[in-house]
Amino acid sequence: MTTAKEYELSHKMRQEFGIPDNVVEIPDDVIERFFKLHILKDAYVNREIMLMSMSECIAIDDEAKSHADKKHYVIKKVLLDAIRNMLGIKYPFKMGKNIIFKKDFSTVVKVIKENEKLLKELEFPISAKWHKNPMLTIKKILQWSLDLRADYKVGTKNGTKKEQKEIVEHYKSAKIFQDALGIGVWTKELSSHTKRYKFCREDISNKPFKELTPEQRQYYIAITPHIEVEKWKYDWQGKNIDGENFSPNIEVLEKKFSQQGTKLAQQDFGEQQ
Repeated sequence: MTTAKEYELSHKMRQEFGIPDNVVEIPDDVIERFFKLHILKDAYVNREIMLMSMSECIAIDDEAKSHADKKHYVIKKVLLDAIRNMLGIKYPFKMGKNIIFKKDFSTVVKVIKENEKLLKELEFPISAKWHKNPMLTIKKILQWSLDLRADYKVGTKNGTKKEQKEIVEHYKSAKIFQDALGIGVWTKELSSHTKRYKFCREDISNKPFKELTPEQRQYYIAITPHIEVEKWKYDWQGKNIDGENFSPNIEVLEKKFSQQGTKLAQQDFGEQQ
């Protein structure tokens, strides 16, 4: 049976994320993000900064009467512009690219490296050993600093047996083996399954991603570390950057919800270390 406190909390979540009443269950990601509304505030301010001009950011920073008052919009803009270009984001925050490979984020890594200390002070989620695997840090920045769903996929060196079989069949049916090695030659040159999928892997790895066939792209994604990025189904609705809607009335939180929120937050902080 739903208690009055649980109902009030559920109602507040629906308001904050625009969830219709006919959606019976509130998604887990909404519950998790609800317990971190202070982080959402910064994320949506960052979205605003991303779409501002540099001159606007400079003007805001210049308004500060002391270093402590400075909002540091300029340095945020530099990082956010690198991310915007990486994802092909256009107004009003529409992404043109949702799969990110290592070659795509070199500029983002450069900005972090050159401004690491200040970006940490500005509470971007950059761990002490971020340079060992920049992809994990970029995933965290997308999640925490822009409120995006970002999944890190490690990839496998050669793909699964099923993926290997599918790409070999594609190369045979599309006559890629035949065109590359000759109709009467390719079966001798590539006499085993291992030789065939390794030929496919090398061929795919040496071509620009945009020139690959759908089948080649699918195999490349399977064997290559990458981040898959998309907007959440329910975006946060309290986007007023003046701060009027940032603090929900959470005094009535049911104990079990409170424990769940704390657990989720601890998991995130632990992952960041």
